[in-house]
Amino acid sequence: MLTLMNQEAQNQWRERSQRALEITCHLLRRVFPPMYIGRRIAVVLESYGDESGTDDLSPYASFGGYLGDENQWKRFSLDWLAALRDLKLRELSPALEIEFHTSQFYFLAKEAGWPVSRIDGCVVALAEIIKRHTLMGFAALISTENYERAFSLRIKKRRLRDRYYLLFEQALKMQWRYLYYGRAGRERVAFFFDNKRTYETRAARIFDGLKEAFDTHNLLASRTFVSSTDFPPIQAADFVAYELRHFGRNGTHLLTEVTTAMNALKSQVMVHEFRPEELKMIAERLETQMRQKSKRA
Repeated sequence: MLTLMNQEAQNQWRERSQRALEITCHLLRRVFPPMYIGRRIAVVLESYGDESGTDDLSPYASFGGYLGDENQWKRFSLDWLAALRDLKLRELSPALEIEFHTSQFYFLAKEAGWPVSRIDGCVVALAEIIKRHTLMGFAALISTENYERAFSLRIKKRRLRDRYYLLFEQALKMQWRYLYYGRAGRERVAFFFDNKRTYETRAARIFDGLKEAFDTHNLLASRTFVSSTDFPPIQAADFVAYELRHFGRNGTHLLTEVTTAMNALKSQVMVHEFRPEELKMIAERLETQMRQKSKRA
């Protein structure tokens, strides 16, 4: 009976992992048609807070993701799904074998009494897969205390609405600068975002606005909202965003004792932390824009 149950679990894993890989490849082919000449690159980004990424009780919020080409993401998906199985995450939850949520993993592992050495072993193994199959990571980080202090209630309600959008915009700008200056504007990028429905409409407007304002070389090729269940690379974004937010008090100064995962990843992640002085300048600019708009009205 036990053998049959194990065989059934293996079959389910194969079916679901194959489906995830097929969807990943389909999306990459769709946004990178064969006639495109040049290296094909895809960016996967996701924000992390709580379910919506806006948990006001959290001292930090972050937005993170990774840059990699089509072949890297295919190899990543294969190795990632195999690692989720080999690390025996089914002992915590069968769902973790296909869709890895970092916060859920830590919670369930501690609840199950896993030793720190085993938890660390899991996150280091996953971090190594991310590093092996990506070009560079990008992340934006903000302190809730600094955010609340810098912006008036009027700005937060009428312009920012949520820390998510400030982080989202900054992460996009980092990607664009890296592509334009760091890689000489030779490559175009397809962006994949986690499909958080309450944020999609405005996130799409921010993306389109930045593309129109800055992207004269048409480097920001497309934007697609996808499920982390069907698109494993989103889980890598969740991983770095969670780790950075959770240990955000150290900001861009990622010390060795910060966290096992971030220590493994930090050499391949560019981090922008919003400092109080920068937030103050942003607040002043937004106030000026709002006053000018009121005068024209």
